[in-house]
Amino acid sequence: MISVVMTTYNGEKYIKHCIHSVMGQTLSDIEILVINDGSSDGTKQILEHLASEDQRIHVFHQKNQGVSAARNFGITLAKGKYLTFLDADDYLGPEYLKILVDTAERTGSELIICGLKKVDEAGNIQETLIPGKYVRFRKEEWVARISCVAAHLYDRILWDKYAVRFGLGVRGEDMPVSLFFSAVCD
Repeated sequence: MISVVMTTYNGEKYIKHCIHSVMGQTLSDIEILVINDGSSDGTKQILEHLASEDQRIHVFHQKNQGVSAARNFGITLAKGKYLTFLDADDYLGPEYLKILVDTAERTGSELIICGLKKVDEAGNIQETLIPGKYVRFRKEEWVARISCVAAHLYDRILWDKYAVRFGLGVRGEDMPVSLFFSAVCD
């Protein structure tokens, strides 16, 4: 099983597309943990409706504390063997989670880092960040290039083993987490 921790704040414009992209994965053994970080728009109603359609969706509402606090809360809820993150304006290709999990299982890796594409609202690709094959100790700059935790799949147990959480109230909260795990993971 994979736990997908999704955070949102006033994400009514994107959240439905994001969640549908997770619901439509070819890998179906997933839990979708959506942390609504104090949205004041229609996000809450959209989330409640989507959760009523699919038992894999679990919605939690909290007062606005920022993306780090929302992710940290999601980590405490996660039960999957693997863990990944999404923001409300992200979406996944249909094989995304299956490819990541298959790669982790085949290689025994604790951390999988993949490329990503930045797209505009119409879905047009603006930029592609695909690192190719990562070789530890030879291509470490790739971790910095793709520090976004939404492009990573983690063995969930690592988060408790090392007591790692996102820093509160900081910009670029992904970078320290990404650098730490790249240093300790196989």
